[in-house]
Amino acid sequence: MSTATVQQHNGAPTLFIDGQPTFGAVHWIPEPPQEGDWFAEPFIHQFADAGVHLIHCQTGCRGAICEWDAPDENGNTYYFERLLPRLRRVLAIDPDAYFILRVHLEMYAPWWQKLYPQELELWGDGRTENQSYASAIWRQQAGEFLEALVHFLQSVPEGERVIGYQPAAGQTGEWVKESAMEGHASDYSAPMRAYFRSWLNRKYETLNDLRLAWRDGRAMFNTAEVPTQEEQEEADLYHFRDPSRGCKVIDYFECVADLVADCIDQFCGHVKKASNGQALAGVFYGYVTELTWSNGFFHQRQDMIHPSAQRSGHLGLAKVLASPHVDFMASPYSYGFRGIGGDGLFMALTESVRLHGKLWFNEEDTRTYKFPPDSGYGVAKDARESVSVLTRNFSIGLEHSTAAWWADWAAPGRGPYDDPDILAAMAKFVEVGGKSLSCPDRSPGADLAVIVDERSFAYERLIRTLDWPLIYRQRHWGLARIGAPHDLYLLDDLERLPRPYRCYLFLNAFHLSAAQRETVSRKICRDGAVVAWMYMNGAIADNLHPDNMSALTGMRFRWDMTAWSLNMLLTGFDHPITCDLPANTAWGTDEQIGPIPYIDDPDAHTLGTLVSVRGSSLPGMCVKEMDGWTSLYIGAPNVPSNVLRAILQFAGGHIFSHSDDVLHAGRDFVSLHTVKGEEKTIHLPRKTDVVDVMADRTVANGVDQFTDRLEAGDTKIYYYGETPWEQLTT
Repeated sequence: MSTATVQQHNGAPTLFIDGQPTFGAVHWIPEPPQEGDWFAEPFIHQFADAGVHLIHCQTGCRGAICEWDAPDENGNTYYFERLLPRLRRVLAIDPDAYFILRVHLEMYAPWWQKLYPQELELWGDGRTENQSYASAIWRQQAGEFLEALVHFLQSVPEGERVIGYQPAAGQTGEWVKESAMEGHASDYSAPMRAYFRSWLNRKYETLNDLRLAWRDGRAMFNTAEVPTQEEQEEADLYHFRDPSRGCKVIDYFECVADLVADCIDQFCGHVKKASNGQALAGVFYGYVTELTWSNGFFHQRQDMIHPSAQRSGHLGLAKVLASPHVDFMASPYSYGFRGIGGDGLFMALTESVRLHGKLWFNEEDTRTYKFPPDSGYGVAKDARESVSVLTRNFSIGLEHSTAAWWADWAAPGRGPYDDPDILAAMAKFVEVGGKSLSCPDRSPGADLAVIVDERSFAYERLIRTLDWPLIYRQRHWGLARIGAPHDLYLLDDLERLPRPYRCYLFLNAFHLSAAQRETVSRKICRDGAVVAWMYMNGAIADNLHPDNMSALTGMRFRWDMTAWSLNMLLTGFDHPITCDLPANTAWGTDEQIGPIPYIDDPDAHTLGTLVSVRGSSLPGMCVKEMDGWTSLYIGAPNVPSNVLRAILQFAGGHIFSHSDDVLHAGRDFVSLHTVKGEEKTIHLPRKTDVVDVMADRTVANGVDQFTDRLEAGDTKIYYYGETPWEQLTT
């Protein structure tokens, strides 16, 4: 069989097939029928003609045709032969095709639920839903099925073209349970209760340690219960949980994250074992910047206030990244702003993914103009808009050295990419992506590092009022439009950063352990860096207290003990950060959030006033020169792009553009996606030649800045690498 691995290549994790670096361009196909006409056959031809020969299709225990199904008269539940006609149909069209199989393991099947009712997830309202992640029976059977599937495919000719497996569980296979998306407390099943108790035994050395942590003198390892709905939704001080008042809920959400990470490691381990390390293994996972939404976001119910992050299990990213069995991770691109003028951002912390040697697949599921106009999700109105959005999304992957798959949401008579202009762009993506592998340095190149902490979510109340403006909107409306790239890291990875950055932006580092605080002090607060802290960064250590923020940031804090809106107005224009900004620069949120931190430090320079409780004016944005670094506190979320750009410029970071368009950039490529049509000027970090790669057009030679005309809704990708464009090979 063919061998597929992920290896470092020119500074970035890269797909290798049979020892050769390969640009990860994948076609997620509509499922072929066992027999009869297949409406999607032309689309396989089209993608193959464009150079896309990696095929993503589905198997397992979900869909019209299941390979893990109800027992036959002999008790057999494996029906692997059902998969072969589908593989053959693709290979008949494209003999060069390779397959990555999404293996569904979520047990929607009534036959399984009837056999194992005690293994089902139990919601707080008493209903059951599929299997519990903690079910030892399910985990054993799913692992056995994975190994048997790999062994079967090793025994048949069609299996020689299967190079990867993607274990999938949860809603849509993305490792998020329906209960999390619906805002329901879960999981009260016997398997989960037993797992939680075992987890507590591993975390706490003694019973006294457990009782101290929970502030419960009657707590017992063998009787500890999953927190109730009321307990899960409570907080100790407005938005936050205080560990000094009890860690029961915090422990449970950390336990859920560990459980999902354990499942992923186990299932990917089965793939690696059965294939002798010759096949890829990966998952949908790590939606850390995205899961402020729930089913209400997708018009499936009215309630949008409950986020899914804490209950999703996606907060075990550090553990999944540490797994030797996981080769790749994936997600759709963000649902925040998809249409013209949007950003195409990843859901994950891609630089942490790269740092651990994993390959990120960005799922491209844009609703092109081939979709009905009421499809939502930023549906394009014509071929030009479709190509522009697809190009924008391709560019961010190009500049972050990721892979991509294009989801073919085809229906009879309608393929989303079935257009000559779109297919021409697709062929160009494959060509440019292939050439990019030859760039000598594909490592992260931004001057701004944005830090997100997965563990801090567990210390927040189950409500999205803070994370929506602080993380979700901040990325879409501010960070994407600075005119400079940013790299995204997990707080746990600060010790492993490949190099110092000029500027660091901590979004949600509410809780830091003593070890993490030492790492921040030693690794980040140095070398002249500007370190920006948002809202309640550092507030939680062993307790929830303003002194914890002071110790982290070097500024003295007080808190107004109330919940109110957080709105900032710049008022100090005598500093390099603010001197060129407009006098009416303001931002924030009208959500009720508390407590309200403010600066009470005579040595801090106030740049902005926090307009808060009953119209009070508090020092809310302050800068302070420290020993070898600069500390900057920003007390209101959703900082606008021009303010972020001024901060980065003050830190000495390179600014490519001042136009407030969506800009993505790497060491060799820079792309611009416009709203306003006009001449755009891009500043480069060195003198070089510039090529518009989608048009094969030389824009300028030997320049450190250039001007090009872009119309409204355009996307252009420029190559500015040191190696001449024509010398790069695919």
